[in-house]
Amino acid sequence: MTSIMAVRSAFPVHRYPQAEFTLKVAELGGLGPGQRAQLEQLHRNAGVDYRHIVLPLPEYGGLRETGLPNDRYVGEAADLGERALRGALEAAGLAGRDLDLLIVTSVTGVAVPSLDARLIPRLG
Repeated sequence: MTSIMAVRSAFPVHRYPQAEFTLKVAELGGLGPGQRAQLEQLHRNAGVDYRHIVLPLPEYGGLRETGLPNDRYVGEAADLGERALRGALEAAGLAGRDLDLLIVTSVTGVAVPSLDARLIPRLG
């Protein structure tokens, strides 16, 4: 029988109020006043107060290609995933070899091999 023994979270170190994050997204997207208003409404309706992100917010303006940012995503996502998994395993009194199933989902970047495939060897 499948059971969830423990759950742990791991977040990137940079944390910003949603309103500040929204302004930066609008700026980076070159949104006009009407589009900004729609984005602000969308973000307000999400009910999120703060966003945790990998890079300091000002550095996102320098990201103009997909390769390097995606490479950074893969590394950071794997590190965060490992931290969360190790915390959950410790809380449950288990080791990596005790896991039967690992499911990872993300909409931030693309990882081939997948994040779960990268985490399995890290956890033994």
